[in-house]
Amino acid sequence: MGPAIEGCGSAALLASPATLSSRGAFAVGARTVAVGALTAEVWAPAPAASAEGAPPARYDIRTALPATEAANISDAGNPWQACDCVRDLPLDDAHGPYPVIVLVHGPAAFRPQSLALVTH
Repeated sequence: MGPAIEGCGSAALLASPATLSSRGAFAVGARTVAVGALTAEVWAPAPAASAEGAPPARYDIRTALPATEAANISDAGNPWQACDCVRDLPLDDAHGPYPVIVLVHGPAAFRPQSLALVTH
């Protein structure tokens, strides 16, 4: 993790990577939450050390399918989606503030369809 830089007010921010294609300084925590009748996925910055030794999250595409279709896909044949994130990490509260970005994927998609984008 890089050194903190001065932000707004007393915020201690971490320096951005030199290029936009580089990963940031944070581990990424993931949580599945209910918002009314909807299910949402939340990815958030976490302290880098909090992810050490923790297994990366993995998403099951079958959860986005009707039960009758999901039953046709075995564990071995499932296109599991690996995530560069870890479930239930604590939110990094030593840096920030952080922007909130809402990604609405539309009706023909599913929550973890953009893992590479949301964890970058």
